[in-house]
Amino acid sequence: HDDEADIRPEESVQPLPAVQEVVDRVVTTQAEVEAFWIIKAILRETLPLESISYRDTESYFGILASNSNRKWICRLKLEEGRKMQLILPDEKYEIAGLDDLYTYAPQLQESAKRFA
Repeated sequence: HDDEADIRPEESVQPLPAVQEVVDRVVTTQAEVEAFWIIKAILRETLPLESISYRDTESYFGILASNSNRKWICRLKLEEGRKMQLILPDEKYEIAGLDDLYTYAPQLQESAKRFA
């Protein structure tokens, strides 16, 4: 039957849901990058600088040792219009801004020592 020949492939094939959609929801902000550099500076005497990295997720921004999710030093929640938080393995702190990260330098260093 000739009707089948009239169907164009682009009309009959539905695109698969893109994995990229999930990736696109994670946007690393300028504040998160600045926080990473502040924390990296705080930890410079605790861990080798090259072993400190970050990973951004939908729910938090993680600072990691050895680029391992299992070796997280801290997590940050810095969303616009919401309470900002510094999350350590044993404690959670509300912060007013990035400058507050310096206040928690001893706690950050203590957390990083687990991976030294």
